[in-house]
Amino acid sequence: MGTYRITPVLGTLLSGNYQFNFVNGKLYIGKSVLTMRADTMRRDFGNSNPVFTYKFSGFKNGETLANSGITGTPQMTTTATVASLAGKYPINAAVGSLNAANYSF
Repeated sequence: MGTYRITPVLGTLLSGNYQFNFVNGKLYIGKSVLTMRADTMRRDFGNSNPVFTYKFSGFKNGETLANSGITGTPQMTTTATVASLAGKYPINAAVGSLNAANYSF
């Protein structure tokens, strides 16, 4: 993420009637968005919820989780408790303590 100067130059511009005045510009580079998806999990009635796992998608420039500079962990919750009846329950994901210089979530 950052700001970079754009410096125009004459190049091949040519005119018999005009002079050229060049003004620098700026290129703003923002964070790319990563998607974090909770993995589908299973447990049996009466057991504790498992440790929730997840995967990221959307890395740029060949990066992976290991070399992307991501720190922290997402917050993952569910409404299912040990006493919940058999059925399907959502796993909710939030940013938690995730942080990265070049990515948002």
